[in-house]
Amino acid sequence: MILSRLLPTPLVALALMACSAEPAAGPASAPAATTADSAAPVAAAAAVQASPVTDPAVDRAVQAAEGDGDTLTYVARGIGDGDDRITLVYLFPSHCGNAGCTLLVYGGEGDNLVPLGRTTIVETPIRVLSTSSNGRPDLGVMTGEGEALLAFDGQTYPANPTVAPARIVTDAQGTAMITDADLPPPAE
Repeated sequence: MILSRLLPTPLVALALMACSAEPAAGPASAPAATTADSAAPVAAAAAVQASPVTDPAVDRAVQAAEGDGDTLTYVARGIGDGDDRITLVYLFPSHCGNAGCTLLVYGGEGDNLVPLGRTTIVETPIRVLSTSSNGRPDLGVMTGEGEALLAFDGQTYPANPTVAPARIVTDAQGTAMITDADLPPPAE
């Protein structure tokens, strides 16, 4: 299993903080992820800043959840600290279909990562909303029908953003964690 993640250069990381850059694809033999970190509570998601982070624990978690011998490319972003931390992992293009790609959600950090959800048919942007459910932030993901709110039910986030308990919302407040700008251009 080879994992490939996006590694922004320091200049690109600074540009990501301004929400205006595309990270470069890192080589599969030297993977690294990008993670947005914030010590502020999730309710203050607007304070999220991007910074490059290499996290082998995320690699291991993704491989355990989705490893099928193929090269996996993903963008990872996190918010919070310790047990309150959530990490969003957007898998592409190997885990994409006509309606979107797969989003994995983990709680905790380091070797204490706990799977909190696997949602398919997700499009970007993926946002952390200013509301929460059962101690975890609500997530906003795009679908063909609009932005769907994914609420944590105490065990997991919804597996499909187009059916209940997920629901389409308008005017939800939050911070974009993964956008089209974070994804490399399609291979020619």
